[in-house]
Amino acid sequence: MSGDDEPAYEEMVKFTHWRLRYKLLFILLLLGVAASAVTGSIAYIKHLHSLEHNVLNQLTTLRRAKAFQIESYYQTIRNHVLTLSEDRMFIDAMREFREAYNRLNEVPVTAELRRAVVEDYRSQFYPQMQALQLARPRFEDYLPVTPAAFHLQYGYIVHNPVPSHRREIEDAGDGSDYSRVHAKYHHAFQRIVETFGYYDLYLIDHDTQRALYDVNKDRDLGTSLRAGPYRESDLAKVARQCLASDNADDVFFPISNLTKPIGENQLSGPQL
Repeated sequence: MSGDDEPAYEEMVKFTHWRLRYKLLFILLLLGVAASAVTGSIAYIKHLHSLEHNVLNQLTTLRRAKAFQIESYYQTIRNHVLTLSEDRMFIDAMREFREAYNRLNEVPVTAELRRAVVEDYRSQFYPQMQALQLARPRFEDYLPVTPAAFHLQYGYIVHNPVPSHRREIEDAGDGSDYSRVHAKYHHAFQRIVETFGYYDLYLIDHDTQRALYDVNKDRDLGTSLRAGPYRESDLAKVARQCLASDNADDVFFPISNLTKPIGENQLSGPQL
């Protein structure tokens, strides 16, 4: 086709020059495509909304299930703590540990024992806190202040033959009344912690807020939660909550502990 014929050809193929039946077929085709596109878009949007709705329902159901599990878990712990707080063994243990602690607190701390405890804080405990970037300005800021705390930390932490399993020791072997009471109750308390998956269990004196006993033998053993190096700890805070409560059935759940008053205005603290 020559260059002169091209304009004439283009003119022939213009829509206005189509035959009527071709125009109708083309319009019907366009309507069909448009209808399919609209129908597909509507179906897609509906499907998307349905999918979002289903996902939202699943998330809501999952959230309710998790909330129920958490509530049930804490309710179970609360009931367990209430049961333990009324257990005669705990009430007797609180009384005996308190008396034994007070007697131990009257025993002078020898220079050798004090040096051993201080050196353990300096060479063992403080470097660990530095490695965790949790260290206070000086290692002396962690030292216990009462004679009984020095004796307990020496017998159950510093002089412990198995430092990595401090909770296993039942008798410090010093012949004290405290060691006798500890050997009497420790196994039962350790079983409670291990059976129910607690991190620790404390016995805290109501009057002095001293940590008379704990299963794990952590560094707050024997210290005062009122005036000692752990007076601002989570354990001290929950102990103060417990002391301020007038309801014998109150159980407190702070960040990492739970406590409940037991017998004769004393405290027990299974710590999670």
